[in-house]
Amino acid sequence: MTDNNLCLEGAANFRDFGGYLADDGCIVRRQRLFRSETLSALTIADFGQLARLGLRAVYDLRSKGEREHAPTNWPAHFTPETLLMDLEADLRSGDTALLDILKRDPTEHGALLMMMEVYRSIPHSIQRHLPGLFARLGQEHGVPLLVHCTAGKDRTGVVSALILRALGVSQEDVAFDYLLTNKHRNLAAFEANIAAITEHMLGKSLPYAAVAVLAHAHEAYLDRSFAEIDREYGSFAAYLAHAGVDASLLAQARQRLLQT
Repeated sequence: MTDNNLCLEGAANFRDFGGYLADDGCIVRRQRLFRSETLSALTIADFGQLARLGLRAVYDLRSKGEREHAPTNWPAHFTPETLLMDLEADLRSGDTALLDILKRDPTEHGALLMMMEVYRSIPHSIQRHLPGLFARLGQEHGVPLLVHCTAGKDRTGVVSALILRALGVSQEDVAFDYLLTNKHRNLAAFEANIAAITEHMLGKSLPYAAVAVLAHAHEAYLDRSFAEIDREYGSFAAYLAHAGVDASLLAQARQRLLQT
């Protein structure tokens, strides 16, 4: 296992998610796959570091409203291609079904129910985008690539996990990478942000225990996504195939992103 945090000033949860061992004995190449929270607070120095990494594409998982609220202000000399995914399986995106769960039960238990629904729905929300994503992963000029949402935890966590699993990384290492979010971001600031957002949406404050459930990454959340994949499709391979990620796309991605 590895920890590839690159310490951007304006995005504490930005990191390389390469370096993991795949099932064929190869290693996921470093400096090809990156994940992050919102990029709206990046500094000039941060943009310089991304430029030096040779970043070619950014997959922005946020909703239209999130992008408008916190745009990424790329400098004129460095503007990688941005692909918009509009995954709305998040409270900040305005998903009313998720908000209704908290309205019915604004407690730690209700927060847990909401998070389980978030992680159940993300694999379905992202599925239509997977063929294009994996096609890019296999292209000579498709990487380095960055995936991000607002917090870099839920939507980004699941998409990064899907990529690693497709490359043959073990579930143990996939979970390890996912949980690094708890280490790298400013947790106190994120909890305060979640508390403010939920108070605005609900008209009252949540207890700290409920806020903590929403703010932290827990392995059980990621397990919920993969359990939903198994329940609906029977296996991870069948899920990818149903999405249109065929053997050729997988082979090209593996060839591009794995090294001996």
